[in-house]
This record gives sequence, structure tokens and C-alpha cells, in this order.
Amino acid sequence: MSVVESQAAAASALLSAPVLRSAMRDGPASKLANRTISSLIESGLAVGASTVRTLIWRCDRWLSRHYRNDLVYRRAVLGQMIPWSDSILLPEFRVGRSIVDFLAVTDSLHAVEIKSDLDNTSRLDSQLHDYRKIAPLVSLMASKRVVERVLAAPEFQTVGLHWLDTNGCVETVRDARFNREHLDSEVLMRSLRRAEYLRVLSALGSTVPDLPNTRVFSYALSASRNLDPLVFHNAVAEQLRERKPRAGRSLIARLPEPVRPAVLKLDPTRRQISSLQDWMNQEVANVYA
Repeated sequence: MSVVESQAAAASALLSAPVLRSAMRDGPASKLANRTISSLIESGLAVGASTVRTLIWRCDRWLSRHYRNDLVYRRAVLGQMIPWSDSILLPEFRVGRSIVDFLAVTDSLHAVEIKSDLDNTSRLDSQLHDYRKIAPLVSLMASKRVVERVLAAPEFQTVGLHWLDTNGCVETVRDARFNREHLDSEVLMRSLRRAEYLRVLSALGSTVPDLPNTRVFSYALSASRNLDPLVFHNAVAEQLRERKPRAGRSLIARLPEPVRPAVLKLDPTRRQISSLQDWMNQEVANVYA
């Protein structure tokens, strides 16, 4: 492994969900998190970094300049593209055969797909088709090359297009346009948890009768097919607004921006956030010692 590859692996690991989960669980005693810091010291990326928090920002800057992976794009989406403090933001939301990177929930659903400089785009078209079945607003954040390809595709004229410039700033080619044409009540229902789709159906006057658990899903699926997709979407959006971060948005907003995407995915408690803060505030020299 080259020096750059070693640095990229260590910098990416520090901002990843597994390392942050370990730090939330064990705080400064986290073996996985502290091994990652040791790797960063050995690779030369930690020179001059006083605390783990400082090191987190250093890794973020290094990745932005030298290795623009998914972590760099996710941070740009949260920091510049989606006003996540004003909405519910659900990371890695399953839609049929696909998983959308972010689903922003306000009065409407807005699916945001990310394709970093290093991502494979072979499934992009099928992913965008899937997302349109649950979200009337769909956006793509990708490299300029990928954005230009989608821009030329007639079937994606309502998809919002954004790319990340060399300075890490989001450039907007066009915003997403509301499109209800492809909404599919069945796909929407399959994307919900059991309690959620039962509440949605009840709110729309299709209460599921007392049935064996093995038959509840089939009955609910059949009932969803008879409902107007836009009406069903609106009820789903209202239901998904109840999925709020356990620690609260204001507490997550006080964390360094580079770790927020992974923290949203992990959905920690306030106590876990406190352990993470303790880990970030320790001195790098003490970790390595």
C-alpha cells in the first residue's frame, strides 16, 4: 500500500460509522478508535494535531484535497445542500432494490443520491428510477462528469443536479422539480416500518382488521394499491416526520461537521454523544502513548 493509500484509509476510517460507534460506546477507552488514531500518526497525517477533534478536521481537509470519496460528498450535502436542521433527514433509506443516501422529509419527500469521484455509476439510472417511486423531488450530487451525463438524459429532466467543485463548494446546475408522475403507493408502503404503514393506512381510512401477523402485510399492500399515490405520499411524509434523532438535532449540530453524516446514520443517544465528545476532546499524544 502506498503512502497516499495508507493515509486515505486511515483518514476515512476516523470519520466512519464503525470507529465513531466504538468511540460512542467506550469513549477515550475505545480500542478501535484509538488504533485508527495510531495509524494516522504513523502515516504522518497527525503531525501537529493537538486533540482528536483537531485531527478530525485535518482528515476532512486532506480527503477533500486528495481523495474525494463518499465522506466528502456527504458532508457537502449536509453543509451546503440540505437545510437538515429544518427537516427530518433519514440516511441510507431503502427504496425497492436501492438505498438512497439521504431522504429529506418536509411536506414532501426529497431523495438525494450521491456519486463521489470514486463511486461506480453503473446502477445510477436504475437508482434514480427507484427513487422517483417514493419521492416527488429527486436530486443527484456527483462529479461534474456524471452530472453532465444525467443532464443530457431526457427521462431525468426533473432531477436536481449538483456537483462539487475543486474548492469543495456545491455548484447547482438545476434544482429538483416536483414530479408526482412516478409515485407508487406499493413501493412507498414497502419502505415503511410495520407500525408506520399501519398508521398511514388508518389515517387514510383503510384500517387493517385483526389478522394473523402473516397476513397483515399482504392485506396492507393490497389496500395501498387502491389509494391515490400522491395522497399516500403525503401521509407517508407526515409519518416519517416522526422519525427524529434520539439525541436531538441541536446536540448533533454542535458536533464537528465531518462526523455528522455518520452520527446521523448511527442515531445515538445523548449519553453516547457525550462519550463521543469525551473521546474527541482527548489529546492525540495521550492516545498514542
